[in-house]
Amino acid sequence: MISVTEIADKLQISKIMVYRFININEIKYSEKDGRTFLYDMTAFEQIKEGLKDKSVISSDNNNDITENKKNEESLNTNDNSMIIEIMKSEIEIKNKQIEELTEMNKALNVTLQQQQQLLLFEQQKNTKLLEENIDHKKWWQWWK
Repeated sequence: MISVTEIADKLQISKIMVYRFININEIKYSEKDGRTFLYDMTAFEQIKEGLKDKSVISSDNNNDITENKKNEESLNTNDNSMIIEIMKSEIEIKNKQIEELTEMNKALNVTLQQQQQLLLFEQQKNTKLLEENIDHKKWWQWWK
């Protein structure tokens, strides 16, 4: 996406010329970023060709534009490879975090099982003590 100012800078003409051409030819913007209208590359090509036909843009200017495009494409390729490397490193970090969480989960499960066994043992012990303390009295002897 490219703004009118960037189009004017690349074509080395005034913004007013670009605005007039866009309004006369009713070229629609692709996106709007705040108050800035952004145009896609097909609109840029249409503007460039239209202004070239009116001989507003010189051939030297076209060569500069072509070189700028090549530079942008190489930068995009470099950016993509850099993004891929960053994403790979982030994936490795996430995998390490997952492994750590899995280890922690296993340890917590073992601790939970031990706690449950201890609780069961304590409950059995309390039940046994209660049974031993119950006096086998007859119903009329409970109040003594």
